[in-house]
Amino acid sequence: MANLKATISLSTSSVSSEQFNFSTTKLLSVKNPAIQTQTADVATGSDTDIVTPAASSAAYVWVYNKDTTNYVSVKLATTALLRVGPKETSFFCVDSSRACALRADTATCKVEFGYFTFDVYR
Repeated sequence: MANLKATISLSTSSVSSEQFNFSTTKLLSVKNPAIQTQTADVATGSDTDIVTPAASSAAYVWVYNKDTTNYVSVKLATTALLRVGPKETSFFCVDSSRACALRADTATCKVEFGYFTFDVYR
């Protein structure tokens, strides 16, 4: 059993008197990674599955695009959810009923990924 601690912080300062601050911290107990971190060559013409629907009740997915030029799309089932740009990382939650896959935009990209499973949403 491991703990994931996600911390999000956003703040700004401006010449106006208004201030914007946003902060949240979440601690979650998770099982060992279902997929240890691994590297894949993600192609443009087909999807590279990284989480299958039978994986678990839910998973936190980590994706790092090692390419210096091209982005990869993260897809849930057949719908593109987000883009991970060159040298960018994304960390998100996926329900077990949805398959998660990657597809490169312009050229094959080397991508690192893994996911952590947990029992219930908290």
